[in-house]
Amino acid sequence: MTAILLAAGVGKRLLGFSNGRPKCLIEIGGKSLLVRLLEGLAAAGVREAVVVVRLRRGRRARGVGGGPPGIRVRYLSNPRFREGAILSLWTAREMLDGPVS
Repeated sequence: MTAILLAAGVGKRLLGFSNGRPKCLIEIGGKSLLVRLLEGLAAAGVREAVVVVRLRRGRRARGVGGGPPGIRVRYLSNPRFREGAILSLWTAREMLDGPVS
């Protein structure tokens, strides 16, 4: 099973709290929200996650590294991220040919 994570959003509601960081990299208890989600997916048996990011994957990839044990993490870029989450899903459309969560 492959999980598709939409992490390309602008995050307007959390801008004051995030200090410009992507909201998925906000840390709680020393771990980012994205790492926590990936760990939960791995624990549930998901073996691959595709993370759709903005133009560059740099910050998110650095914040996650290779991902937690047991799950392969790949990144796709959505240059049109400001136009809505549906375009992030469209960016990952090729992943929708098998079991997806």
